[in-house]
Amino acid sequence: MQTLVLLMIVSVVTFPFLTKSGVLPKFADFAPEVIAAFVVVAVVTQGVRNRFQYVRPAYWIVLGAIAFNMICGVLVNAVDAGPVFAGIRTYFRAMPFFLLPAVFAFSEKQISQQFALILGLAFIQTPIAIYQRLQPYVTGDSVYGTLMISSFLSIFLIGVACMLTGFYLKKRLRLTTYLLLMLVIMVPTLINETKGTLVLFPVALIVTFLVSARRGARLKSLVGATVVSALLVGIFVPIYDYTQRDREDRYLQETPTVSNWLRSGRIHEYLYKGSRGVGAAEQQDVGRLDALVVPLQYLAKDPVRLAFGVGLGNASQSSLGRSFTGEYFRALEFYLLHTIARVMAETGLIGLALLLVLISQIFMDSRRLAGGDQGVRGASAAGWAGITVMVMIGMSYKDLVFSPALTYLFWYISGLVAAEVVRTGRSRTRGHVSESGA
Repeated sequence: MQTLVLLMIVSVVTFPFLTKSGVLPKFADFAPEVIAAFVVVAVVTQGVRNRFQYVRPAYWIVLGAIAFNMICGVLVNAVDAGPVFAGIRTYFRAMPFFLLPAVFAFSEKQISQQFALILGLAFIQTPIAIYQRLQPYVTGDSVYGTLMISSFLSIFLIGVACMLTGFYLKKRLRLTTYLLLMLVIMVPTLINETKGTLVLFPVALIVTFLVSARRGARLKSLVGATVVSALLVGIFVPIYDYTQRDREDRYLQETPTVSNWLRSGRIHEYLYKGSRGVGAAEQQDVGRLDALVVPLQYLAKDPVRLAFGVGLGNASQSSLGRSFTGEYFRALEFYLLHTIARVMAETGLIGLALLLVLISQIFMDSRRLAGGDQGVRGASAAGWAGITVMVMIGMSYKDLVFSPALTYLFWYISGLVAAEVVRTGRSRTRGHVSESGA
């Protein structure tokens, strides 16, 4: 299983870039799904044998509710088989890795190897991003490392930074090592012009510090998180302003530097551009709030559709061909580029609410494990608490489901945390029973 996990990590982070560069054939893009197929066999075989005893019932309830909601959406919209198949592939491709840690107990050494591999892949983003930035006529949007989209690269690296912070706060990294690693891996986020970094990084870091803090030391942790965040922002802003010096924004009518955005008081025009509605928008006319508001208004015309959405895969384009592309894709395509509009459109408000409940459970398990484990698992759980909050906020910024790297890694490590909470709880229970018997 360790080999499959390591292969998954490498494939989701690097294969899309390598196939686009011509280093690997196009079918290599499907490697994570092939690996997931082997994992499904192992999960079903071993899970039936041990009755999935390390999966908390709360997860089964929420996952079951999500599946029921999706079935309702497909039935009430009479979605064709092609889009349904593509939707299942999109939403459930990484779920076998969420259940894998519940049926296969990875050792602390194996988990350390997995995190070391992720850190190594984060390191290689820096030279690649610098090379991409130095190309002529390149903007920050073209600085994406191996993650293919600049905002996905920033979110991935912020996540790694949170994990490093957890390891530092749990005394598994020295301060000098921690700061050096942070400086190296955060370079791409400073040059790819992803403005979301200014929000996502401080929030994720502050949560990680607070979750890791002992009782009575939260104020000190908050100060530490604020200092580190301010340091990054202090570096980010002048670099961002420098890279924007020769550009002009059509909303600001001047150079789109951070100071100009703040001074103009027109940030809302960047977020909400007053889109003309479903089917009438152009990509440049859709802001991130438009991407939430307009599809919501469209769904609200039908209460059933508002609850269950237009159906699984019915608002998405599929690489498998036209017969797998949803009926509503053309009408909604420009709104699906941002935020969680895709999930809301295809599963409705009920589906969106259930997804947030599921991620909230992962956050609570991360807090529990971070508070009770001082080893690698506890250190990683502290960082994971910050990452889950970042993901919940990030869903209003970018369609994270679209990224294989973010999707597979998020659900796999979430599964590690969720399964370990159950194992730790049962170990403590057995310990108390043994002491009582003695």
